[in-house]
Amino acid sequence: KIAESHAELSQKIAESHTELSQRIAESHAELSQRIVESEAKLSQKIADSDARLSQKISDSDVKINSIKTELIKWMFIFWVGQIGVILGFLFAFFKN
Repeated sequence: KIAESHAELSQKIAESHTELSQRIAESHAELSQRIVESEAKLSQKIADSDARLSQKISDSDVKINSIKTELIKWMFIFWVGQIGVILGFLFAFFKN
């Protein structure tokens, strides 16, 4: 009787082991697939973010160059005006 119980329990343990091994393999395959899908989604999101960031940097460079050009123009106008005022004072001073 003990031998039969031992054999029966050994059989059930072997079946449970086989079933658990199969479930583990299925879970591993499913998780591996999910990881691959997640990596693909993350790679796509990173690429999209990189493209948007590159576009924003490019737009910022254009704005900075535009502002720089405008600033140089107004600096030139200011200095020409200052030279005109100084020359006016010098002509007025030496005329007297």
